[in-house]
Parts: sequence; C-alpha cells; structure tokens
Amino acid sequence: MKVTGKYEDMLRGTPEFPLGFYRVDSSHPNYHMQLHWHVEYEMIHICTGSLTLFLDEETVQCSGGDCILVAGSTLHGATPRGCVYECAVFDTR
Repeated sequence: MKVTGKYEDMLRGTPEFPLGFYRVDSSHPNYHMQLHWHVEYEMIHICTGSLTLFLDEETVQCSGGDCILVAGSTLHGATPRGCVYECAVFDTR
C-alpha cells in the first residue's frame, strides 16, 4: 500500500555512501515514528524496551534484540515504550 501523502523524500548519506543511520531514544524529535514510506529499505534494531511496529496493514510487537527489515515502499511507523532503537536506511538500487 502506497500513501503518497506520507512519502518521506530525504537525502540519505552521500551519493558515494547512500546510507542514513539514526539512533533514537525518548529525546529524539521522531521518537514516535509517524506513518511514512520511502523507496529505500530500512533496518530497525531494537536496543532496549519494546516497539509496536506498523507495516502496511500488519502490527508487529518487537522487543530488545529484535531486528526488522522493512522493504522499500512499505508504509510503516512505530510506537515505542521505554525504547531505544536504531534505524539504517539504505538504497538497494
């Protein structure tokens, strides 16, 4: 499911190394991940706590140590609970 109004168009890394990496805790402005999508893949690693992850029309409960790969163009978002998580966003094209 693509929702064009939630497209996240952002430059990740550099043309030579197209990777964005984010470590997210409760002080991060995007701690609660709003629903969005992008063409790049995203790997989400849960360091501590728990995270409810929304993937298209599915809901997945994640906890510390889990690692999730989100395919490009997948609508996704998350609600953390006492969570620290890391995201790596990268282009496979």
